[in-house]
Amino acid sequence: MIPATQIVQDQRSISPAQSTNQLCSISAPTQQNPPEISSTPPPAPTSIPRSPIHKRTGSKAMIVRPVEAALPDPTPILRNLALGSVEIIAGSRDIETIARWASASVITVIRRRQILSMQKYQALGTIPSRIPLACGKIHYSSPAQGVIEAVVLIHSRARTRSVAIRLELIETRWRATVLAVL
Repeated sequence: MIPATQIVQDQRSISPAQSTNQLCSISAPTQQNPPEISSTPPPAPTSIPRSPIHKRTGSKAMIVRPVEAALPDPTPILRNLALGSVEIIAGSRDIETIARWASASVITVIRRRQILSMQKYQALGTIPSRIPLACGKIHYSSPAQGVIEAVVLIHSRARTRSVAIRLELIETRWRATVLAVL
């Protein structure tokens, strides 16, 4: 058997006038014993390396980590977002109270609805009052890993409203990316 050869690059800087033959030299590999092959498999890694997955949401890129088996329970966030958004639109709550659970686009939509509601109260000459609300059933499903789509029923004395919410898992927290009060 003919020994294999390897090309070793010279790391010196040379002038363009020197020939390219001086850049490479051929040498035989050193005699090494082949690695021993064992019949036992290598030990499993103790931790799985996590590489962030870049996901486009709107105009900004957000980093979403791989979803683990135990996701946080979305029910309290769904309840608070639904109640909060209806109270904000009615004028009895400040919009900053739900800012930590909602994206900028959701805040913009709710603020627009709040302004329209305040214009209605001004046109009628009434003052918005606190309406007692109760959270009804919460229906949700997961169309994809790290995504929850839900409908929450909100009951008042006069009517029942439904709030459609889409939550996405960003880092380790749920965040509303779409919200519609019907």
